[in-house]
Amino acid sequence: MAVYAWADLHGRIDIFLKGLTYLKPEDKVYFLGDAADRGPDGWEIIKAIIEDPRFVYIKGNHEDLMIKAIGHYSPDHFKDDWFHWDDNMNLWFYNSGEVTYNAFMNDTTINPKEKIEILHKIAAFPFCAVYNNVKDQRVLLSHAGCDCFEAAETWDEEKFIWDRNHLMFYDTWYGDPDEVIVHGHTPIELMIKEQEKNIRWLTEKHMREGVAGDHLIEPQPWSGKGAYWYAKNHKVNIDTGAVWNSTSVLLNLDTWEETIIDCPPLNTED
Repeated sequence: MAVYAWADLHGRIDIFLKGLTYLKPEDKVYFLGDAADRGPDGWEIIKAIIEDPRFVYIKGNHEDLMIKAIGHYSPDHFKDDWFHWDDNMNLWFYNSGEVTYNAFMNDTTINPKEKIEILHKIAAFPFCAVYNNVKDQRVLLSHAGCDCFEAAETWDEEKFIWDRNHLMFYDTWYGDPDEVIVHGHTPIELMIKEQEKNIRWLTEKHMREGVAGDHLIEPQPWSGKGAYWYAKNHKVNIDTGAVWNSTSVLLNLDTWEETIIDCPPLNTED
């Protein structure tokens, strides 16, 4: 039996189906949210993950957007001439939720009551989980990540699925030596760019203050595929930007081995 973390497929069902071929019936997968939006087939991925007993589905910010927009729906809402719009729907659509909404409304494989039941399940997803691996490491799994276990004790659901502030501390670790934080939420490439901006800001600040900046460490290089380790190798981001980069990673939480999942780019031609 292997235990994996996976995240941020954003509608790429081709990557999802290929990833399933690496899984055995007895394996377990913590899926760290954002199955849908941006890409074309997120609603189908959501249903598939919910139906697969190997998966523990952790809520991401895009699941949160979906629930805030249509979590109050009832079977009465499924009428040809009915459409709901408010600030929550606007925010979801702004974050590329329209493709998921249309798939949800137009899905004829299940009835409206079953759709509502799925929404209730999504609303009840946990926002974090803890796994104790074979190396006697405590692994905290959530969508957005956090500073450390101790800091996480004061956090609520909103921070676990939305926060990005902790990402800037690329070379510091405040937790215990046997703790690891695994997250997604921010595509690695974008995260590194933000870390580099933070390095420049800190360096300029230290120069102005006459403080030596030798301790400022450049972000570790990333190959463009697989996970990105930082915070003295106590934090790992597994959001590879699958919808754009057509690659994802299954991270083994016991061995830390990575299974890279590559697919052809989406065909964007009309």
